[in-house]
Amino acid sequence: MKRRQCLKSGLAAFLFGLHFGAFAQHEEPHVLDSLVPQSYSSVNDWFDHATWRFHSRSYGMATWNQGDLRDDGTWALGGELGLVTAPVGHWRLGLSGFFIFEMMSTDIDQELNGMRNRYEIGQYDVTDRGNMVGLERLEDLYLEGRWENQTIRIGRQTLETPFFNKQDGRMRPTTEEGLVYEAKVKGWELEGMAIWAFSPRSTVEWYKLSESVGLYDTGYHPVTGE
Repeated sequence: MKRRQCLKSGLAAFLFGLHFGAFAQHEEPHVLDSLVPQSYSSVNDWFDHATWRFHSRSYGMATWNQGDLRDDGTWALGGELGLVTAPVGHWRLGLSGFFIFEMMSTDIDQELNGMRNRYEIGQYDVTDRGNMVGLERLEDLYLEGRWENQTIRIGRQTLETPFFNKQDGRMRPTTEEGLVYEAKVKGWELEGMAIWAFSPRSTVEWYKLSESVGLYDTGYHPVTGE
């Protein structure tokens, strides 16, 4: 137990240092100008033209309830490391992963009088309540092609549209897997997509569309008990 606490404390200090002092490129890979074909002298030269990104996130929350209802709180810390390669022709790859650690919390994975925590647990994995240390999720893994007036992207990606958006993701937002096509035609911006998998917020696994519904706890009716 002492070893685990020391590991947490050391990791917290390290990540906080990165959180406040890390160098990061804030350029979003999905909104860059049209890709211009380039040539590279070597593999190292190709990697030198890649875009790396890192960001850390610290999120603490607590709930105080009335009467004998349980009070809960938790503090989570995590970080993302991502890479968007330099283009080869009009094509490039993007990939990123995120990890989450529980630094301190009440027993949010335990039931009390038949009730389970609904809010703080959302910082981790609601499908595996006892697993709150070292959670990992591969978030981006896509192939993107970009031309003057059109873009096509296939694979795992985080979308921001009126229908798909990051919402309140606690530590991480919902991430999608599919095919996205964007085009500009005579002043019109067109977008079409086919989505076949999700990794919903507060989870780390990937699910088919039908499997992604019903992962979260529902409310409790005090009269019917349902």
